[in-house]
Amino acid sequence: SILAEMLSIPTSRTLLRRHLSMRFQELIGNDLQNRKNQYEKSANCQPLTLHTKIKFSRGLFSHRRARSIDIDNLICPMNDNNII
Repeated sequence: SILAEMLSIPTSRTLLRRHLSMRFQELIGNDLQNRKNQYEKSANCQPLTLHTKIKFSRGLFSHRRARSIDIDNLICPMNDNNII
C-alpha cells in the first residue's frame, strides 16, 4: 500500500493496488515476503509512511578525505603528453 501511495494511486483503484501488490510480492519472492510479514508483526516494528524520515547518526570523523589517484590503476591510463 505504501508503494501505491508513493505512485499516487487513489484508494478507489483497488484492483490496480491489488495487482501492484501481487507483482511486488512476485518480484521480492516468498521468503522475503514472509520475513517482512514476521517483522511487521514484531513489537519493535515501526510502520513506514510517506512522511517517515530516517536519521542516521554521523560519526565523529564523518568527513571523507580526498583519495590520492594512482595513475597506473586508471581504466584508461594517461601517457606523458596527456593524450591517449
